[in-house]
Amino acid sequence: MSFASRRLMKWREPKIKGMVTIKDVVIAFILALILSVPFGYVGGHGKFNVSVWLLGLLSLSIAPLGIAISPLLPGTLVQLTEERIVYGPRGTNSCRSAYREIVRICYVRYCTCSMEENQLVFKVHEGSTTRPLCTVCEVINRNQNVYSVRRFIVPDSVNLEHVLQIFHDKSVKVEETRFT
Repeated sequence: MSFASRRLMKWREPKIKGMVTIKDVVIAFILALILSVPFGYVGGHGKFNVSVWLLGLLSLSIAPLGIAISPLLPGTLVQLTEERIVYGPRGTNSCRSAYREIVRICYVRYCTCSMEENQLVFKVHEGSTTRPLCTVCEVINRNQNVYSVRRFIVPDSVNLEHVLQIFHDKSVKVEETRFT
C-alpha cells in the first residue's frame, strides 16, 4: 500500500441544512464571555483588568466564530483512490476504508438531507423536489471480525454511475436499497 496512490475520483459532500443554528452560536458566545472573566482577574493580580479580559474574550471568541462560519465552508472531501476510500483531506486525521475490507456498499438514490431535532434525517423522494438531491451510501467494513458502518453523501452533480463502476472494478459488492 502506498501513501500516494492514484486518485480515481473526488468530490465534496454537500452541507446539510440545519446542522449549525443561531442558538448554537449565541450559546458559544455567551460561554466565551463567561469563561473570559477569570482572565481579567488573573491578569490583574487579584483586581479585574479590562484589557486582559478583552484579550481573553478575543481569544475565546475564535471558536464561536468558527462555528458561525462553518456553514459557509465546503463539505467533507471524499476521494476514491486505487486502494481505498478516503473521507477528509489527506495528511489529517481522515477516515479510510480499504476496498478489500469492505463487505458491501448500500446506496439510496434521490435523497435530501437535513437536521431535525438534532438528528440527521435522510428523506427519499420519488418525484421532483426543490431541494438538491443526493445519493446516500453506507460502507460496511469488516476489520478482524469487527463490523463498522461509514456513511458518505454523493451529490447529484457527481456522476454516480462512474462511482459505482469504480466500486465494481474493485470487486466491492454494491446494492441499491429501495423503499416502497
